[in-house]
Amino acid sequence: MAVKSEQDLREIAECAAGPMAFFPHDSDAAIDGACRKLLRRHGFEGYGRYWRICELLAGTKGHELPVSEEDDLMNLAEELRFIAGPFSELQALENCKEFIEDLVDLGLLRVTEDGGVASGRMDRNASYFGAKRWGGRKGGSKRKRKGDEHAELKQEESRA
Repeated sequence: MAVKSEQDLREIAECAAGPMAFFPHDSDAAIDGACRKLLRRHGFEGYGRYWRICELLAGTKGHELPVSEEDDLMNLAEELRFIAGPFSELQALENCKEFIEDLVDLGLLRVTEDGGVASGRMDRNASYFGAKRWGGRKGGSKRKRKGDEHAELKQEESRA
């Protein structure tokens, strides 16, 4: 279905902002230049953490994670398992912050206007699924109208 108006674009963006239940993971993602650098710098542990961030972004409305506040960064540090034990919170915050900065440096994440982080990869996935959702809504509304018209005709025939 072709996009026809600014209203359509707004509706697609609204559909794209919703959480994604899944997203494609390219089978050759590890040979991408940025991912190869990530593997060299952080090993498979860092690679796994990156994909966990992608999962969190996909499941979050707007596909952006807050990291500007210390509590937000601590939540992410816990989620990414940077905390190794008691009294390691300060080190975990620093490690998480450095990891996020490295992902930004590699181009795998970007800092948003709000001070959060987002990913071009997840934005592209969200746009794809947003367009699909929008098309489904448009197609579904036509079927609904057609079904309503059919029901009205049936009702009129039964009265006659």
